[in-house]
Amino acid sequence: MIITFFMVFKKYPSIDQFRSVVQTYRFRKEQDPLLSSEVVFTGTVKLHGTNAGIGYCPSTEEFWVQSRQQIITSRSDNVGFAMFVERHRESLKSVLQNLSQVNPEKFLVMYGEWCGGSIQANVGISGLTTMFVVFGVALYSGGSLLSSETDNSEDECQWLTVEQYCQLLQPLADKHIYSIHKFPHWTLSIDMDEPDMSRPQLVAITQEVERECPVAKYFGVSNGVGEGVVWTGVLTGSNGLITNIRFKVKGSKHSVTKVRTLASIVPEKIASIREFVEYAVTEQRLQQGFDELFLKQDKTPTSQDIGSFINWVKQDVFKEEIDTLVHSGLNGKDVVAPIAKKAGSWLKERL
Repeated sequence: MIITFFMVFKKYPSIDQFRSVVQTYRFRKEQDPLLSSEVVFTGTVKLHGTNAGIGYCPSTEEFWVQSRQQIITSRSDNVGFAMFVERHRESLKSVLQNLSQVNPEKFLVMYGEWCGGSIQANVGISGLTTMFVVFGVALYSGGSLLSSETDNSEDECQWLTVEQYCQLLQPLADKHIYSIHKFPHWTLSIDMDEPDMSRPQLVAITQEVERECPVAKYFGVSNGVGEGVVWTGVLTGSNGLITNIRFKVKGSKHSVTKVRTLASIVPEKIASIREFVEYAVTEQRLQQGFDELFLKQDKTPTSQDIGSFINWVKQDVFKEEIDTLVHSGLNGKDVVAPIAKKAGSWLKERL
């Protein structure tokens, strides 16, 4: 008898800047003039931990665990998440089996943040009992054994509503598994034709979270620093097509760029290559790369890792700031060497 195992890695989609979501709306509006401009967004606390996921295929009853980048196991773990899931495997699998009834022909991935403990430092939730906080469940079609994919298109999956999974997670609180909607969250209607009108509210909420993390406060930690807020909404086209859109607004203490204006709808105007590198290659971005490549992999970097670290930083800068380069009239090729020099020097000091 041949046994087929079905484990498909599906990366959680990147969360854009506010300005990127505005550009996405404007592009869709050109294609569909009847696209609704009023979008209701739900804001949830952005937790500073590590992205994690749990997959389940109803047809084979296969169950797997993943990090931001790959499928993991307790023998090849990501700061203990796979081991945590293994301890609570039956409870989590029961939740996923219930959720799979929405469409038994598709497999699903439950996404969340593995946070608390010593996973990240200098935030309100640091030092709390490690926890898995779910912020989304997606249904997918097809796939192949252990396939690896880039960021998924929002049009390729079906996102379950908060109501569909939130109640199922409530009995797991004693196991330190929660829905992000268990904690304080916000609702904000944004007119995408005039997005700048909502910027003061976005900034005020972000600064409120940065002053005192609502999740840390829920667990009894006052005055703990929060990272920011993730906003989730949907664009509804005239043909009924619904597209999920998300953006993040981080406080100044956790922004990976030296932003002058929070939640801006236009890129920063940078005067020179030197100023761009200072703006984009910050301590926060470099530390984020270090955490992703080394700390979360429980790996001690060596001189042979300098190249991969530099590549991570370059890719991250271009992914998030290519519009800033274009807006500033700077040539992307001209910033590669200065980025590499700064990133390489930073890592060498830590070897």
